[in-house]
Amino acid sequence: MSKVFNSIKVSKKVEKVLDIFFKKNEIQFKGLSSWKEFDYRSILAMCTGSGKSRCGVLAAKRIVEENPKAKILIIVPTETLRDEGWYDEFKKWENLGIYNKNIIRSCYVSANKIKDKEFDLVIMDELYVHLKPL
Repeated sequence: MSKVFNSIKVSKKVEKVLDIFFKKNEIQFKGLSSWKEFDYRSILAMCTGSGKSRCGVLAAKRIVEENPKAKILIIVPTETLRDEGWYDEFKKWENLGIYNKNIIRSCYVSANKIKDKEFDLVIMDELYVHLKPL
């Protein structure tokens, strides 16, 4: 599976659009600052209810503001999260237009279908489910 994820390319536009945007929420800002520090290839390991999904929605919003044709990939472990969970998050934060126009959704088990494609932002929800202990 790591070959699939390593083949997904993330645009550098993410770097310039997130700097100021998340400063309103310190926990989210710290998480996303760490993510930026590791070239947008790290994990937001934050406690339940701290706003990880909101970070994803807001990041998607800012990317689309910079590039209305941006492609955003959301990978999840279950069909329910794929079909309902993220829809609900985008609806809750009043960004269904982005969800309907810019979001590509996939489950981890079918992620091989998206290899070698470029995305402006990749959100991997509940990734811990697929991580193996060291």
